[in-house]
Amino acid sequence: MDTDILNHISDCFGLPKDVISDLPLINIIGSHEIVVDNFKNIKEFSDKRIKFNTKDKCIVLSGNSLEIAHLTKESITVKGNFNKLEFG
Repeated sequence: MDTDILNHISDCFGLPKDVISDLPLINIIGSHEIVVDNFKNIKEFSDKRIKFNTKDKCIVLSGNSLEIAHLTKESITVKGNFNKLEFG
C-alpha cells in the first residue's frame, strides 16, 4: 500500500505507524538489550554479530557476548554488550 495513504490512515485513527505499515519497532534498553518487533528472518548469527531482515531493510547488531534471549515469529530480543546498530 502507498506510504502516503498509510500515513494518512495512521494520523486519522491515531494508530502507530509501525502497526499500520509493518515497520520495525526498535526498543533499546541501556547498552545490553535490544528488542525488535516486525522482523522477518535471521540472516547471520554469532556472538559478535547478528544480522536480520525487516520488511524493507536489514539490521545489523554488533558487539560482544551477543545472544538471542527471546524469539517469536515477529519479535527478537538480543542481549549482550552492543557497540553498533546499523541499517542496510
